[in-house]
Amino acid sequence: MCVVLYIASDVPLPLIPFDESAPAFNVSELRKQSGPVRKHFTKQYVYEAGSHTQCGCGFEVVAERYGVKFDTDPAEVNAGCESRRRLAAYLRQALSAQESVELFVCWDGEEERETTRRVTLVPEDLIDKHPCFLDWQDFAPEFLTVVRR
Repeated sequence: MCVVLYIASDVPLPLIPFDESAPAFNVSELRKQSGPVRKHFTKQYVYEAGSHTQCGCGFEVVAERYGVKFDTDPAEVNAGCESRRRLAAYLRQALSAQESVELFVCWDGEEERETTRRVTLVPEDLIDKHPCFLDWQDFAPEFLTVVRR
């Protein structure tokens, strides 16, 4: 089962296709079966974002920075960190045209589940400061509001 990261925006955002020959951060249109996730958002445009693993699972490998230990190859940790840097840059760009964007993170198939944690942060917090997407054992959906500084 994979983690899915949804981004909601007041304005259309650029799509970034996943390239298997150069796996990296990617953004795609909302899949039809993910329609129930819209209930969590106040914004019109909803997208799915993925890491270098194509899904949202690759965003969690930076957990080792927060003391959560995984048997993860150092190259995988570096790729996860790069995915988070690209996510932050993408959100920074999105915020140039609006005051905030909304993120909803959940297990694939649990889009209707209510969030247990709501946090407001700036894009840079997703790189080094905010330990989101970390506790896979007891993972519950998170709602993040990302604002400009």
